[in-house]
Amino acid sequence: MVAGIVALHLLLRRFFPAAGAWAGATLFGIWALGFALPIGPVGSVAIVAAIGLGLRARRGVQGVLVALGIWALLKEFDGIEHLYSTTIAWLPGRTATVCALFALLALAGYAASVQLGAEPREPRAVLPTDPPATRNTVVAESRPVLARWLFASSLLATFLSLASYEQGVVVPALIFGTGLLLAPKFQVRFGAQSLHWGVLVGYLVLRAQLVPVAPSGYQRQVLRFGPGVALSLG
Repeated sequence: MVAGIVALHLLLRRFFPAAGAWAGATLFGIWALGFALPIGPVGSVAIVAAIGLGLRARRGVQGVLVALGIWALLKEFDGIEHLYSTTIAWLPGRTATVCALFALLALAGYAASVQLGAEPREPRAVLPTDPPATRNTVVAESRPVLARWLFASSLLATFLSLASYEQGVVVPALIFGTGLLLAPKFQVRFGAQSLHWGVLVGYLVLRAQLVPVAPSGYQRQVLRFGPGVALSLG
């Protein structure tokens, strides 16, 4: 749980000031531990309006999209439901929570690597109008070692999210959305993101080898259909 809150904080820091990121991560932690906060629909609208106005001046359309995402989160967790019983105490919910934890780690690692310049960028071609001194200039490596480790951790977290729960198949799409928000003028570099999709393809191949594709006997019994079933339903 602590790791998930830290991962959420690292992700929120890419879009909000430090105070806002800590507030969002703390609020998620309070919800997940089973404490209810009576925010309600009016409070949700007020919070999203304040965030949207603050981000609109900084990120334009990207700020509006982030505000809409937060609005959806507040609508889902508006303080009425205690999340502890559904996310930790209940075994299927705990599995989904572990999947979400690794998904957050994957998003946070990818966002941090993008900010540090880990995505591969094609070098600009030398033009005839360039000054002669720049033709022999050696361009230093712009991707620090830390960014590479963060990107590698994002790939590992993506695989662990897929291994935890089937809903982890959405992580590459979330990575694409994160890159879309962070990219200037929505110009996403797909070179690095293709590795996350490769992890997804590898997971699907591995799953097909380990998990039977044909329905089990129980599934055939539950999903059976015939004249008797039709008469019973009628």
